Formats: sequence, structure tokens, C-alpha cells
Amino acid sequence: MPRHVSFGSESDHFDPENSSPLMTSRDSMEKYHDYSRDCSSDGSTRDSRAPAAYQKQWLFYLPIVFNGLLTLLVFGLLVWIFMLQSRNYDIFAHVPPYSSEIIYTPDVAPPLLGPEFQKHTEVFHRNESFMGMKAKAYPAWHEILHRSRHGRVAFDSRPDEFFGIGGYHELHCVWLLQQTIDKALTGVVPDEIEADHLYHCAEFLRQSVMCHADNTIERRFKGILGPFSANNTHVCGDWYALMDWADAHKYTGVYLNPTTKLPP
Repeated sequence: MPRHVSFGSESDHFDPENSSPLMTSRDSMEKYHDYSRDCSSDGSTRDSRAPAAYQKQWLFYLPIVFNGLLTLLVFGLLVWIFMLQSRNYDIFAHVPPYSSEIIYTPDVAPPLLGPEFQKHTEVFHRNESFMGMKAKAYPAWHEILHRSRHGRVAFDSRPDEFFGIGGYHELHCVWLLQQTIDKALTGVVPDEIEADHLYHCAEFLRQSVMCHADNTIERRFKGILGPFSANNTHVCGDWYALMDWADAHKYTGVYLNPTTKLPP
């Protein structure tokens, strides 16, 4: 007896796990899933690309903005320099006009000039013998101020007259200002006459310093003691030769001030 032969294919058999409708449904779900995943990934890509594009635009415009600001700054600086150069700028505009007085004494001969001595170089150093309170500094000052009776000199060609020496006058004023510091430390206030004398000395020293116009180039220094520690060398006159000359022409007439008050 012949066997029953089935001509159906394997796909004709119903397989609940591999049935065509179920496979179709799975494929469609997987496609849907892939599509949704692709859509979500595209969206994230777009979101990440947006800040990057904005950053690129900012980096593109940043040099332009910087160059523009730099150009404005340079232009403003040039305008400011041009305005400074175009106007007549006076650095002493804030200084009030000064008044000076020249007192002419009648019957006084033209200025007399003392002897010229050879110049020499000398290093400025700190000499504490001339510094400090009067009791300490007086001996050193007395030695250079009392010589030739405080620098008063006379000449046979000018009888009944005596003269002073500019260097002694200047030194007298320095000593007087130093003693003012001494008095200030002890609380002594100068009266009106003393104050006028001090103002006179300060102004006389100003003119003397500017007259001599010391052209020494001093090293830079730090602190108040720097000018001495820098070992600056100055070109100086011969003070001791001047004192010797003053002694040789010392005025021996009636002295105007008591010896006990010299130096003041």
C-alpha cells in the first residue's frame, strides 16, 4: 500500500512559535523599535550639534570683537597724545607768581670776590661729630665757625669796614637750622624774631645751593642714610684754605655779637 505522501512545505505546518503572523509582528516591532531608536539618536545628535555650532560662531566673532576694541584703544591713545602735544602744557601752572625784593644799600662798592682755591674731590661720609644735640655737636661746629671770628674779614684798602664770607654765612644757617631741630625735640617754639631768622636762613641756603649747582651724579640709594653709604664723590672747594685766608684777614675791630653767642 502506498504511503501517504504530503506535498506541503515546511512552512505549511502551523508552528505557534514560528507562525508567519507572529514573525511579521516581531519584524514590524523590531523595525518600529529601530526607527524610534534612530529617531531618538537623531534628536540627540541635533541637540549636541546646536551648542557646537554656537560655539564655533562665538569663536569666529571673538577675534573680530577683540581687534575692534584694540583698534578703538589705540585710536583713543593717539588722540590723547595729539591733544597733549598740541596744547601748551605748563607743569608749573599751579605755582603762584612769586615776589622778590632787592634792597640796595647806598654807597656800597660792587661785590668783592675772595681768593680762588684749587678744587679737589671728596667722598661724602656720615660724621656724627656734627650731628645730634647741641651739647654733643657744639665742639665740632665751634671749630669751623669760630675761626676768624665767624668769617668776618677786613682789608687795609677799606678802613673802618668789615665783611663776611659767604661760606661762613651758609654754614651759620645750617647750624641754626640744626639747633631748631634740637629745640623742637625739647618743645621750644621759636618766637617771631627767631622764626623770621630761620626763614631768612632757609631762603639764603636755597639760593646758595642753586648758585653752586653741584653737578655730582649720585648713585641711587635706599633709606635716609643712602647718600653716605653710596660713597658719592663730589668736587669741592678747599674749606680749610678759605679759613686760613680768613684768619690772615681777620677783622679785629669792635665785634657786634658776644663771643658766647657764636655759633648761635
